[in-house]
Amino acid sequence: MAGLAGALVAAVGVFLPCYLFVIVPAPYYRRWARGPQIKSFVAGVTAAATGAIAGAAYVLGRRALIDWPTVTICALTLVLLVKARKIPEPVVIRGAGLAGLLIATSARAQGPVAASTTNAESIALPGGAPVDMDYLAYDSATGRLFIPAGNTGKVDVLDTKTGALRTVDGWPTVKAGDRVVGPSSCSAGGGYVYVGNRADSSICALEATSLKRRGCVTLPSSPDGVFYVAPTKEVWVTTPREKSLQVLGLEDPAAPKLVGRIVLEGEPEGYAVDEQRAAVFTNLRDKDRTLVLDAKSRKVAASFDPACGERGPRGIAFDVETRRTFVACAAGGVKALDPAGRTVGQMKTGPGVDNIDWLPSRHLLYAASGTDGTLTVAEVAANGSMKPFLTARTAPGGRSVIIDGAGTAYVPDSKGGRLLVVKVAR
Repeated sequence: MAGLAGALVAAVGVFLPCYLFVIVPAPYYRRWARGPQIKSFVAGVTAAATGAIAGAAYVLGRRALIDWPTVTICALTLVLLVKARKIPEPVVIRGAGLAGLLIATSARAQGPVAASTTNAESIALPGGAPVDMDYLAYDSATGRLFIPAGNTGKVDVLDTKTGALRTVDGWPTVKAGDRVVGPSSCSAGGGYVYVGNRADSSICALEATSLKRRGCVTLPSSPDGVFYVAPTKEVWVTTPREKSLQVLGLEDPAAPKLVGRIVLEGEPEGYAVDEQRAAVFTNLRDKDRTLVLDAKSRKVAASFDPACGERGPRGIAFDVETRRTFVACAAGGVKALDPAGRTVGQMKTGPGVDNIDWLPSRHLLYAASGTDGTLTVAEVAANGSMKPFLTARTAPGGRSVIIDGAGTAYVPDSKGGRLLVVKVAR
């Protein structure tokens, strides 16, 4: 039902129950209002309502207060409502809206804001150049960054707080054409790090704290991305050669077992997990599609068109708060998709973008161009639009980025055998 009739029905549905709940029992409220039990009950409900309103204000504030103008408008509004109580709230709201409109108009008239620039620091990895790196993993519980260094047969471990670098040696490697392949992907979850190895198609468990190796499982095809799915306590693996996702059960987290296989219509690339709604995201790089899967049923729930073109989509990041999906395009750029799959924003980058990352606390999106050798960080507004925040020179071939809890970015430079570090000012 649409139009005036639909609006009337919606209005009645929203307001009639509240009206009846107040008017019908009103005589009884007067009779019981002075009872001590009723007073205590109302006091408790009022306190809970105050907490709920404060929680709603906090959630709205995280999305609305994104810069100094919005913080200033919020502070002035609060002062007016507390100090000048005679001003009607609708007048204050209209004034704040007008102020926001004037600020936005002025900003557009001044032209786009240029991103600040910075230089990357570097950390040399053991074994010397080159060091073949692909999917890195950050473990928030330990503050460690796990770096699968394929051709060296090592997994390097960086303590992001102290800068200390350790290695876990002894991973199988094998000659594949003119390359040596070995450990290529990591994912942290549940106190373990799961390491994918292209040399023997295995996934092995590594204790995140002690760095002790535990059990392994062999897959029917070479693993690409490995990721922990917290809602089901499983590890999923993209196997593009088979056009499938492999599912590993973690009844014993130290000994993963192959428990399922999800057949897809194309080659999966990239991943993200919505832990609140038990949803898994992956791209089909050869079909230019982004899939949403139900983690519990292992069924495809939705399919989006990111419009990345012939070279297809690559990495994915997800914002739990807005349910917005960020999809990196190999040809360059990152698309912001709303929950229905519509494009609502876009970050411009050079070509050769792979894994991307998202810092929800500051609404910052990170993407690295392997062709340009540049890291781009954009600030994402509440409506999904993006504006440049920072750029940094990295290195040609540095097509992936991962961040730690402070928002510091790490870009693998495989050819140079080093990790490039970009610190984002607060």
